[in-house]
Amino acid sequence: METLKCKRCDYEWKPKKKGAEPKSCPRCKSYIWNKDEDEIN
Repeated sequence: METLKCKRCDYEWKPKKKGAEPKSCPRCKSYIWNKDEDEIN
């Protein structure tokens, strides 16, 4: 199982559902947890 990492708060976790990408970071609740700052602006 892969480990995911939030690019905003650096939190690492394993997803509950296999193959499904979470909508938000479980720690900071950011919906853009997997986006770089370059992608946001």
